[in-house]
Amino acid sequence: MCYFTCMYTMVKYSAFLLVGWLFCMSCKKKDIRNNSDTRWNTNNEIPLRYAKKFKIHKDLNSYHLSVFPDRDTLHYDFALQSENTNTTSTVTPLRIPVQRIIVTSTTDIPSLEVLGQVSTLVGFPSPDYISSPKVQSRISEGEISDVGQEVRLNVESVLALRPEVVVVSSNEESSGINALLQQNGITVIPNASWLERHPLGRVEWLLVYGILYDQLDQAQKIVTTIINNYNDQKQKAARVAKTSRVISGSSYKGVWYMPGGGSYMATLMADARMDYIWKDTPDTGSLTLDFERVLTKSKGASIWIGAPDANSIQHLISDQPLLQHLECIDKGMVFTYKKSDRGGIPLYEEGALYPDRILEDLIQIRSSQNKMTSPLHFYQKLPR
Repeated sequence: MCYFTCMYTMVKYSAFLLVGWLFCMSCKKKDIRNNSDTRWNTNNEIPLRYAKKFKIHKDLNSYHLSVFPDRDTLHYDFALQSENTNTTSTVTPLRIPVQRIIVTSTTDIPSLEVLGQVSTLVGFPSPDYISSPKVQSRISEGEISDVGQEVRLNVESVLALRPEVVVVSSNEESSGINALLQQNGITVIPNASWLERHPLGRVEWLLVYGILYDQLDQAQKIVTTIINNYNDQKQKAARVAKTSRVISGSSYKGVWYMPGGGSYMATLMADARMDYIWKDTPDTGSLTLDFERVLTKSKGASIWIGAPDANSIQHLISDQPLLQHLECIDKGMVFTYKKSDRGGIPLYEEGALYPDRILEDLIQIRSSQNKMTSPLHFYQKLPR
């Protein structure tokens, strides 16, 4: 999901938020939430290989974007036009290419970078931990403003920036704010990429930014390159008969948070020929497991991916002495996330667009036998 989400109280706008929420709830079939419009030409659908949460249809001077953040109940429709043309009353119109945009998740930033559109970003919630040097430079120069928190945007700050588009995480908690933005002429597009079950489905969300900036051809070329690189690595990894047993995640107050077997992270580990211990669980999100149960089942795991932030393995053991019984601790094969100079986690920012780099890391970790042949992109090995 989006990674820097926290609660933010907007006392000044509480009354307006209530009105906006009621408006949104009473108009679920209008504006941003719509039924599919059958008058769009479905023969011109842009092919997607992995993504399930959006569709794009292309006409002569426009695109039709449909987003499906919930399996069956929500359906958002947008008409993205390079010139003024008529649209139906059930579709939200948007002139492209976009000139001013606000995004709310660090996973969106690499899409702007790779398309050369960082200059259009005018606002971001809590931007301090963004890893991108280009974005940080614009923040320092006052060209990107702090607009509050991800699910509690500061409406006044957003309106002052005059964005044409705000890309939000698809959640109900911010629906009232979204309705207020729409009433003020701002198009709100939900990003449901975090709901994609396959890592390459998240990559294909670059095509959404491709049509926002009228750069679909360029976006398609980038997506194809990443998909091909990912699948090439997957095929090479498949030639390895032996796999390594792996655990992932970390514990907090006696609860271990582990990727579900249906999650994109579990898919990455499987494609790296890692034997993820919780691979058979159907969950697409995080599992919440009893610490003792994880220790019992994980004793034979030779690799730990995504361990808690720590200075060393000994530091982990000092906090949780029972960890010393794990094989991965004994072998020293414990990997945590790299951090940027500002304290951000590049995997959380870049990993959605570049799962091929995550896969490359995992394959090297699995086959390294304690010796890294080249620097890892997103992970770092904890010293003893």
